[in-house]
Formats: sequence, structure tokens, C-alpha cells
Amino acid sequence: MNHYEIVLIFHPGNSNLVSKIIDKYVNLIRKNGGIIHRIENWGRKHLSYPIKKIHKGHYVLINIEVLKKTINILENKIRFDENILRNLIISTKKAISSKSPVFLLKESENKLQNG
Repeated sequence: MNHYEIVLIFHPGNSNLVSKIIDKYVNLIRKNGGIIHRIENWGRKHLSYPIKKIHKGHYVLINIEVLKKTINILENKIRFDENILRNLIISTKKAISSKSPVFLLKESENKLQNG
């Protein structure tokens, strides 16, 4: 099985649907014998440039280990999901399960805001 890192940018108007959509993809991965190493919901962030006149997006990072046929199915489903503005799927050499720098920064900002 191969390791992959997936970044999904959801339409900000569908932020309430993100967990349901991610659950759908998680079930697909597990049904096909894949392993999920981490899922990070980064929340809403400004986009580097507007996409379809939208300036914010809801970001999610997922690291998985799956067979090539499963990643092909996943890519096809993501491509035609109208809730997703952009996606990036890259192959990695090993499983990554530690927290990402973006998520650590978000956690520290939340701690500062909450006192």
C-alpha cells in the first residue's frame, strides 16, 4: 500500500457539511482496506487568490495508506464533489501521523484567545 497526503478546500458556505463529507470518504477508504493516519480540520482560512469569487475556504488535511485502485476511486469522487473547491493529493514516502505545523499554530492561537 502507498502513503498519500490529501488537502481539501471546501466551499465556506458548506462548513457545516464538512464532517459528513469527510466521514463518507473515511468510510470509502476503510471499506477498501485503507488506513487513516491523521485527519486535521483546519477550519476556515483566507484563500491565496479568489476561486469563483470566493475568498475563504474550509481546509481539511488527511494522511492515508491505501492501494492505488482506492486512490483512483477517491480522486474521481473528489473531482466531481461540488462541495470541494480545490484538492491536492500527493504521494508520501512514509506514514505521517504527527500534528502539522498549521494545526499546531491553530491550537496555540486558540489557547491564547481562550486565556
